[in-house]
Amino acid sequence: MGCGSGISLPGMFRVVTDKTIFSHPEAQIGFHPDAGASYLLSRLPGYL
Repeated sequence: MGCGSGISLPGMFRVVTDKTIFSHPEAQIGFHPDAGASYLLSRLPGYL
C-alpha cells in the first residue's frame, strides 16, 4: 500500500498472490500518490 507499492513499480519483477492488494489511499483524499506511482502506473504494460 502507498509507498510500498510505489517502490516496487519500477522493478522488473513483482511477486504477488491472489490476495495481493495494490492501493494508494492518499489519492482518495486528493493527494498525489508518492514514489512516482502516478507516473509509473499509467505506463505499466498489460493488466494490473
